[in-house]
Amino acid sequence: MRLPTAKPWWWLLAAAALGVLAWLDQGGSGWGYSWRVGLLAVGIAAAVVAVRMHSSALLALALTAAVLRIGFVQRDVPALPSPADAAAWAHAITDLVVGGLLIATVLTGLRFRRGSGGKRELLDGLTVAAGAGLTAWITLANPAIDRGMHPGLAVLATAYLPMTIILLTFAAELMLEGLRRNRAMWLVIAAFLAAVAGAITRALVQARQLDGGWQSTSTALFAVAVVLLSGAVSQQDSRRIIERRSASTEPRSTHHETMLMAPLIMSLAIPIVLVATTSPSSDSDMVVRGVVTLILVAATIARLYVALDANSRAQNALLRRLDRDELTNLPTRSRFLDRVADVLEETWRSEHHATLIQINIDRFK
Repeated sequence: MRLPTAKPWWWLLAAAALGVLAWLDQGGSGWGYSWRVGLLAVGIAAAVVAVRMHSSALLALALTAAVLRIGFVQRDVPALPSPADAAAWAHAITDLVVGGLLIATVLTGLRFRRGSGGKRELLDGLTVAAGAGLTAWITLANPAIDRGMHPGLAVLATAYLPMTIILLTFAAELMLEGLRRNRAMWLVIAAFLAAVAGAITRALVQARQLDGGWQSTSTALFAVAVVLLSGAVSQQDSRRIIERRSASTEPRSTHHETMLMAPLIMSLAIPIVLVATTSPSSDSDMVVRGVVTLILVAATIARLYVALDANSRAQNALLRRLDRDELTNLPTRSRFLDRVADVLEETWRSEHHATLIQINIDRFK
């Protein structure tokens, strides 16, 4: 059993329809039952596909958790909840579980495509998490703590913002691993863009920059993200996402590398501006700002070092390919001609003469 391999446009229309129904839902109305049933049906089918076609229990668990969180644990939260709100703990913990499962799933695909590595993913995740986490702390968590909210709940209740940005960053890296023409990958990117938009809307509501009516917009965007992610799983070319990248795959361009660096630059710039333009409200706030800023700077420096090291390795590998045959590891014709020119130049005005010996070997390769 698997979902029909529909065109991405059909999934976009389905996501838009469920999103509109979720946006129209005003607590207990008939619209609420309709979009929740539709979301549940899509999520169950996608979870079955994840197991049957992709043999990925992790992906199935992540999709199921996302559907349950958005469709059945979601509620209106006009502002950050009070310290005694037990449901807020359930919201915060389920956000953490869903985000962690999705991040683990995308990282698994990234490791499969690259076949190696780990430092780059770790540093990218640390940079984005530190930058977005510091932004969430200054704008959401710390003001909630000042209003009397439990510190642990305040941190957990705002963790969704950095997690969604981490997801989008890793998805962009995954697309650059030879998947720019993959329809399933584009649906994944669209899903995480919708999730980031929903997270930002929710953050503005919690920060009381938007009224509580916008909470339905946030819920609708998250529902759209789940439907698009389910559509990505159903595509036949989604199998390529967890395949090792072939040597013939199109290389990265400077334009795409610049696009990949955008979230890293934003993760560094936005918190620095916030730290510079706002004053700490307490000693604990000052400590958190200082520690996270140091982590952010250290991660950025380490990421720059890794990028320079990777560039140096790539240049050395290219030079080696020019000098050595990949099959026999013997010098190439260009290397031979360069060596002959060097020897002739050295012996041009000396009493010594160079000697060239030619040997023909049949069926050498």
